Amino acid sequence: MKKVWLIGYFILITGWIFLSSLNLNAQNLDNQVESPSLVDNTELSYFDIEPKWRNEGLRDDITLNASISPLGFFEPKIIFADAEKGDVLKVDEDMPKAEFNINVPEKGLYALNFEYKAITESVRNIEVSIMINDIFQYKESKSIIIPTFYDNPDELIQDRYGNDIMPVSTRYETWNDFTLRDTQRLVEDVLLFKLEAGNNKISIIRQNGDFLLSKVIVKNKKVLPTYNEYIPEGLLKIESGLITLEAEQPVFRNSLSIRYGTDREKNVTPFALQKQKLNIVDGGNYQTGGQALYYDINVKTAGFYYITLKTKQLQNFQTSFRRITINGEVPFQEANLIPFKNSKKWVNSKLGSNGVEYVFKLKEGKNRIGIEVNVSPFAKIHQNLNEVMIGVNDISLDLKKLAGSTTDKNREWDILSYLPNVVDELQHYYDLLVESERLYQEINGSTKVNETISAIRQSYETLKKLIDKPNTLPKNIDKLSTDSNSVTAKMGLVIPLVLRSPLSIDKIYIHGKDDKLPRANANFLQSFWLGIRRFFLSFFNNEYKPTKNSEVLEVWVNRSRQYVNVMQEMADATFTRETGIKVNISLMPDEGKLIMAVSAGSQPDVALGVSGWRPYDYALRNAVTDLKQFPTFKEVSKRFNKGAFLQLIYEEGVYALPETQNFNLLFYREDIMNKLNIQIPDTWDDVLSILPELQRYGLNFFAPLSTTGAFKGFVQTMPFIKQHQGKIHSDDALRTTIDSEEVIKAMTLMTDLYTIYSLPLEVGSFYNSFRYGDIPIGIGDFGMYVRLLHAAPEIAGLWKIAKLPGMMRSDGIVDRSYDGASTSGIIFEKSNKKEDAWKFLDWWTRDDTQLNYANNLINSMGPEYMWNTSNVNAFKEMAWDELDKQVFLDQWEWVNDTEKTPASYMIERELSNAWNRVVFDGINVRTAIEDATVIINKEITRKMKEFGYLDKNGNHIKSYVIPTKDRLGEILWD
Repeated sequence: MKKVWLIGYFILITGWIFLSSLNLNAQNLDNQVESPSLVDNTELSYFDIEPKWRNEGLRDDITLNASISPLGFFEPKIIFADAEKGDVLKVDEDMPKAEFNINVPEKGLYALNFEYKAITESVRNIEVSIMINDIFQYKESKSIIIPTFYDNPDELIQDRYGNDIMPVSTRYETWNDFTLRDTQRLVEDVLLFKLEAGNNKISIIRQNGDFLLSKVIVKNKKVLPTYNEYIPEGLLKIESGLITLEAEQPVFRNSLSIRYGTDREKNVTPFALQKQKLNIVDGGNYQTGGQALYYDINVKTAGFYYITLKTKQLQNFQTSFRRITINGEVPFQEANLIPFKNSKKWVNSKLGSNGVEYVFKLKEGKNRIGIEVNVSPFAKIHQNLNEVMIGVNDISLDLKKLAGSTTDKNREWDILSYLPNVVDELQHYYDLLVESERLYQEINGSTKVNETISAIRQSYETLKKLIDKPNTLPKNIDKLSTDSNSVTAKMGLVIPLVLRSPLSIDKIYIHGKDDKLPRANANFLQSFWLGIRRFFLSFFNNEYKPTKNSEVLEVWVNRSRQYVNVMQEMADATFTRETGIKVNISLMPDEGKLIMAVSAGSQPDVALGVSGWRPYDYALRNAVTDLKQFPTFKEVSKRFNKGAFLQLIYEEGVYALPETQNFNLLFYREDIMNKLNIQIPDTWDDVLSILPELQRYGLNFFAPLSTTGAFKGFVQTMPFIKQHQGKIHSDDALRTTIDSEEVIKAMTLMTDLYTIYSLPLEVGSFYNSFRYGDIPIGIGDFGMYVRLLHAAPEIAGLWKIAKLPGMMRSDGIVDRSYDGASTSGIIFEKSNKKEDAWKFLDWWTRDDTQLNYANNLINSMGPEYMWNTSNVNAFKEMAWDELDKQVFLDQWEWVNDTEKTPASYMIERELSNAWNRVVFDGINVRTAIEDATVIINKEITRKMKEFGYLDKNGNHIKSYVIPTKDRLGEILWD
């Protein structure tokens, strides 16, 4: 018994020691930094999943061609009768999911083919998700773009000077076949899905856009022949005869972003000595994976032909690739990857590769040739660079947790005791970068250094230095991330470059072996003589410059020529036709010199695109017309949100109409915020509550006060003041009230965000920091929204917008007031066509005009040309994402532009100075505000004397009426 007791005692002691060691190890592990990864490792890409399927022995060649008609889909469903296809399924907002069962004979990999017709009115692509048996098999299946096609007019139209303008495109309504591919076209072939033997449920989930579906085909992957298998054995007969197509005249294209450009070389057709002719496909807008152009060619004799493109490719030392289709099919494997080397001059590029010139089989009659951007050769590099950016950013976050936001440069670190794997991780990312450089050079056949290679090389050299001296890592976090020259910053810049595949095209030749092609470039003497002629003719060219014509209404516009061309075309087609008033719309020479033009008597009748703060300054000087004098003003003004008028009012007069509207919105990376389980803030108190958690992982929040530059304008400061119910003017406008408790509380919050809560003092680009994930949440404007939507495909679907954080009022409502910073339209007081000018402003701001203008911009210039009209009804009808549009509309209710007085500029400046003094110099908020108040009041007195509200002794002469949001209805409509 005693022996048993001793054994039990021994086991108990041993167990206690073992558990204690476990606890000790756990405590030691606490010294090592572990932060949640910002990438969901369970959400693997197609490039991760497909090789695993192959290793499991799954095949893609199991014969299957199963067609599912609309009647085979689950209920509920909407069935339409189509004249061409009979019963078709409608997929739209009312019926966003279509599901069916498919029975397959054998477990394997299969492709999905849609026969569909786009009916979407939205500028956004048709986008669907695919679930197999209620799961997404890889992340690419969550966002698949279904192409929408746009036709091309038979003839280009010209503006009033005879220059070609980009035509307005309409949707090409036809039934199409599309086998599903990844959105970025990184996968070389079609997407495959794993199906089990027997029944499988396939779900098609609409994300954006509307379309009709006549059938879905589940099939095995098609195996293309090689080129040697494609051409017949024996003597190959190549047909003769030269056929020339102009590249800027496709039958249709699958992206509104593909635009035509002007090249003024002698041998580029159509040629013009002075006029701007749209005579090429512009490579700068034809460079994104999946973009495609389609041409119809008629041949008299069926047979084999060469195809040559006259091209120019300006991307330094990088090859562009195109996929060629003939009548909807890639004819052979090599046609998937036709290379086009960098060339600064026009070259006749016969389609081929590795020294082999390919021939293509064409049938007698009409053949359709497709030329699609293919970026799949760069897929592995793209994966590597993304992995480096995410991985290095994660290491940076770990180091920030370890070292804090401010690093002691004198502290010695034994970094491996805290991050034992950090050197191995950095070595892995170093190897990926070295591999990427090698792959890039192999693909492009060049070892020359361009922007991409330079960024990759600098990044792996930085990593090498840190690998050799790991204990310096905490002192060099900025070299990994945050700094503009950091590894993550370089990755963020180079990732889009790798997938940029530009190719300008002038002509397409279909020809035989012995057919002589026109010379690609003019000779030296021709080019030299052409340059001389154009030089002398340029002295007599007054196109788009303001003119003085007493018979025509003169309108100056502060925008680029593309905007002006569309405006002029619409004005000629509708306004002049309706009213008989001729309009000449010109580019504004310089907005800042408008008042000088007034002084010189050379002002136009109307100016558009004028910064919202200028009309008040012009009204002070009697340079613009009070629009309330026109009998239809009341009706016209109700088209806008009344808060946008606050800065356009002088005393009781209204001196401009809002034209465009900016927005302040909350942008957030949904993937990161969900990963960290951080709620999206609704108020500034909520923002303060999430900052410690964000900063624990080295992240932060962006407020507009963090923009580069010392000056903080009303756009940055007034939202805080108005949300605190503060005012900056006394009721009589003779002094400032920035020393009120409400404004002091607002200034305290503005400064505490930086002095206590450690918001970044200066952010070079919130857009880039948001993309990289350094700042996953913050306040941005309409321009930020457009850029993220159209220039950040790497985070598509990972971000959302919400209403601006505000202050909770006593009535329980969150005040989200913001300064809208709109642009405006004005009529000059010296115009002798005021009635005609008002009719033009009335027409221009009408619901239908603004909606048509927005659609025409997108249909002619591309989806990135989104028009942020101030007309509320027109904005509601725009074909944007409905959820996003509702956020805009909800936030719009809080537009509260800053009212103006003669000394407003001094209030704006001194509020900025006060903020800087508190944040940078450590001055007390009240002291800074008191000092600012003295300066402002002196300037108010001076300006009120200047404009006749006070006499020289400071005595009151006449009252100054300040507009407030509460009084706007009275000012505008009573």
